[in-house]
Amino acid sequence: MNFILVNGTAASKGGALTILNSYLASKVDDDESFYYIFCPHEPEVNPKNSKWICCSTNGLTTLFFTLILSSLIAIYFKCNKIISFSNINCLFALPSIKRITYFQNMLILNDSSLKFKVLRFFLKYGFQKKNVFIFQTSYVLKQFVKSIGYEPAYKVFWPGVKVKAYKSALSSNNKDCGNCKGFRFLVPIIDISHPHKNFDYIHRYIDKDTNENFRYFVTASIPNNDFYNEEVIRFIGKMPHDQFLETIKFYDGLLILSETETVCLPIFEALSTNTPVFILDKGYIGGLEDEFGVIDGLYKFKDFKTLVSAVELSFLDSKNYFRDEYLIGKWDF
Repeated sequence: MNFILVNGTAASKGGALTILNSYLASKVDDDESFYYIFCPHEPEVNPKNSKWICCSTNGLTTLFFTLILSSLIAIYFKCNKIISFSNINCLFALPSIKRITYFQNMLILNDSSLKFKVLRFFLKYGFQKKNVFIFQTSYVLKQFVKSIGYEPAYKVFWPGVKVKAYKSALSSNNKDCGNCKGFRFLVPIIDISHPHKNFDYIHRYIDKDTNENFRYFVTASIPNNDFYNEEVIRFIGKMPHDQFLETIKFYDGLLILSETETVCLPIFEALSTNTPVFILDKGYIGGLEDEFGVIDGLYKFKDFKTLVSAVELSFLDSKNYFRDEYLIGKWDF
């Protein structure tokens, strides 16, 4: 039997938690392996042979656990594989231990903050070249090679998405009446303080929306020290992933404002429920189009004027956005 250490200590919320749960769910019938799972929350579905150890880290503690402790724990449990969902893996491991690193944070490659500079340093010089890296798209792989300076052993595996409720085409009230008035955006931003999520763009759009056409529903907690118009912006709070999937169908569109992402799974979760996605035009979108070709239901915009045009264009679209290939993830590692 294989003994596998799963390092998910930093996967407490958002996409990181979704990815970890998807991986573990894919191993539910694995009879040939035993999984020691280190993460903050008990997984939605545990592999048949597994032990969950509650362990939560962030920042420097994630780095210490991943670089140092995980290899010692793997030796203690006699593991022959370490799978890290922390974008980096241990510094040293016994020759018998295979190291696999799931890479899922583009900020590591280009952000100027200290913590991401430290992670880049260890990816370049911290004995990571012998790891097998899992990338979600070929675009992410290319950006990794460009930033870190080497091409590691790798596999490119699309993670897939879950779907809870399907919504038929032309079901939006706004599509029926053909105007933008009262158009409701679901904005999947858990923490509005993260600058790369570009939450401040909403304030800019409100200032330009003289007809008060749009409403923004943000998946973050109500901020303590921020003035906002409650008629236009509503903070509906962070919610469990399954609840988010159920919630998508009640809105007219998903609004993505991020500066950079790996794949941004909410895009495909929305499309798979036939909800149009309006997305600020950034480089990572080209990587998604390289992966899937033309993505029906994905409307790119550059500013408020082109956002209005994109919403109006969506009223004329009667296509079903659902594609089977969005749903199918590969977790063979």
